[in-house]
Amino acid sequence: MNTDQFDHLLAEQQAIIEKIARGAPLGETLDSVCLFVEATLARDDARCSVLLLEGDRLRHGGAPSLPADYCQAIDGVQIGPITGSCGTAAFRREQVIVTDIENDPLWADYKALALPHGLRACWSTPIRGHDDTVLGTFAIYYGEVKAPTPWHLELIDRFTDLCAIVIERDQARRREQQLVAELQASNEKLRVFTRLMPDLGFILDEDGRYEAIYGANEHLLYTPADQLLGRKICDVLPQDAAADMMRVIRRTLATGRQQVIEYRLEIGGQARIFEGRTAPIQHYDATHPERRHVLWVARDVTQRHTAEAQIRKLAFFDPLTMLPNRRMLNDRLQALSEHSQRYHDVGALLYLDLDHFKRINDSLGHSVGDKLLVQVADRLQHLLRGTDMVARIGGDEFVIVLDNEPGQPFEMAEHAAEVAQRVLDELSHPFALEGSEYRIGGSIGIALIDAKSCSLDTLLRQADIAMYHAKSSGRNTFAFYDPALQEAVDLYLRTEKELHAALENDELFAVFQPQVNARGCMTGAEALVRWQHPTRGVLTPDHFIHVAEQCGLIGQLQEVVTRCACHFVKSLNAVHPLPENFRVAINLSASQFQFNPLSTTLEVVEAEGVPPSRFTLELTEHLLVEPTRETREYLSALRKAGFKLSIDDFGTGYSSLAYLKNFPVDEIKIDRSFVDTLSERSPESPIIDAIIALARSFGFHLVAEGVETAEQVNILAGLGLTCFQGYYFARPMPAEDVLSRYRQQLEATRSA
Repeated sequence: MNTDQFDHLLAEQQAIIEKIARGAPLGETLDSVCLFVEATLARDDARCSVLLLEGDRLRHGGAPSLPADYCQAIDGVQIGPITGSCGTAAFRREQVIVTDIENDPLWADYKALALPHGLRACWSTPIRGHDDTVLGTFAIYYGEVKAPTPWHLELIDRFTDLCAIVIERDQARRREQQLVAELQASNEKLRVFTRLMPDLGFILDEDGRYEAIYGANEHLLYTPADQLLGRKICDVLPQDAAADMMRVIRRTLATGRQQVIEYRLEIGGQARIFEGRTAPIQHYDATHPERRHVLWVARDVTQRHTAEAQIRKLAFFDPLTMLPNRRMLNDRLQALSEHSQRYHDVGALLYLDLDHFKRINDSLGHSVGDKLLVQVADRLQHLLRGTDMVARIGGDEFVIVLDNEPGQPFEMAEHAAEVAQRVLDELSHPFALEGSEYRIGGSIGIALIDAKSCSLDTLLRQADIAMYHAKSSGRNTFAFYDPALQEAVDLYLRTEKELHAALENDELFAVFQPQVNARGCMTGAEALVRWQHPTRGVLTPDHFIHVAEQCGLIGQLQEVVTRCACHFVKSLNAVHPLPENFRVAINLSASQFQFNPLSTTLEVVEAEGVPPSRFTLELTEHLLVEPTRETREYLSALRKAGFKLSIDDFGTGYSSLAYLKNFPVDEIKIDRSFVDTLSERSPESPIIDAIIALARSFGFHLVAEGVETAEQVNILAGLGLTCFQGYYFARPMPAEDVLSRYRQQLEATRSA
């Protein structure tokens, strides 16, 4: 290559480099390279091509003088060991010189594309990048069979290198454009994100200086944003908060790890809690690379803290009374039990169940019942020491825990008894509800917490057992747990379970005890429930009635007895029409008056087709001495429906007889306790005489029950009684036996 040619090459290279610097399109620049080489080789009729390698395929880059059809045909050709000059050169990563396309095996599959366009030779050289990566190929085509000279090879090398510069510059430009586009997209995302995010973001340097602020909730800033930038935390925030934040910044920069802190600030006169999260930022300020920075993201977690506090409150406190709940009670009992084990001191647990709460709750509504519970809770809290606890564990049940004290168990027992009595005294005062006053009571069971205490569940169960013992002893009292009570409770639970099964299996039935006159003629009968137990035989009511009353099954038992009584009356009437005054007595439990006894009893007799006037409903004196408004209404409705009302066991336990004039009673049954020891000289005679006189003055029918001897019959008859019931005349018997007695009585009457 002579000097002129060299200067010309340098000048053309410079022109091409200027195009690169101006950012000319890649295709245009590559075409310029091809045209210059073709001009230099004009005498040889040379045509140049630049193909770009994308993956394993060659794509068109520049070929201004090659036929367009040919360029299109080879665009996308896959590189390989025998894929023409360019595909083979890219595959081998070395220069491939084909002097005769028609006869060279490398062109066997491609010569049909080249020869029609007059292409006979092709010299191809791989274009390598600065890292030796193949970027494409530079090729020179000839219209005749031709081999390169050294000058050709030097020219090819020079412009292959130039093509590499052009291609790498374009790739760099495209990468830069992509990065700019990605950065713009990222910035836009960040702008939108920071505008919508509920958090505040701060860029802080190592001295706590505010460099940038992000986020839309500027109302959460301690100071307006324009007054924060460039200032330090310690110059803006309260001293304690600033010191805590600076410690977190230093720890973040020292460890290079994220840190989390909660801190409090007063924003706009309102205390707020923030959660701060920090992370180090590398190379934030290019002008001061030695300075280190952190990103501080602050989130207002005030509502979350409030909600968590409320959740904790709901987890450990009753939402109605705000007393501790069962969960907190268990924690307290666990602590007291462990303390007793270690120090041998003694505490106490008082299990309180309100008496007559259900009556108020059902009659006045749950909202009134809730108000009553709140008032009870207030009264209980005022009775206790600060170290004691009262908890509500459900419904109308409360537990009082008396804190452990050194001493003997009997000393704590005395203290527990004093507290229990104070509680009962406090509950005895009326409660103001909905403009009226209501009275309730309570039953309390007491269990001691000492080194011998069992599990917490057992302790609660013991107090519960004692409470039920107190309730069964007449209510409004307290009782201590005794192991014997456990056996009674186990029996109670077993009986309750078996009673449910008994109702399902028709094991309950009624027997009837005749009521007779002095001559022994039957004038009525009393229906008495019995249980044909599968293993214990026939059980009388004293084995299960109290269980039925407490567990709510008494209504179903009443229905069984009433239905049996209806069948009994119909059977008797079928033998011979009954006298108008013949009635069957049915006992009504006081617990039934928590509900409406009229509906069940009346529905049964009407369904059986027996008039209510055939039945006498026996009531206890207790029900009449302390009646509720509902009790008065139920009794009036029962009598209005046609039932007769009788006072059972008259004269036991109550001195006031004022209730007799206030209720529509039809009959009095003299209690067996006055009859058992009756004799000519017994002190019971004047009492019975007084009862008879009282009944006559009110116009009541009289029945003496528990009559077992002829002497008793004679005395009672001498006093003027005409109706008797007892073993002397007949024991309770099945309906069939009473029917037989009725037939015999009829036959005797006919014979007479």
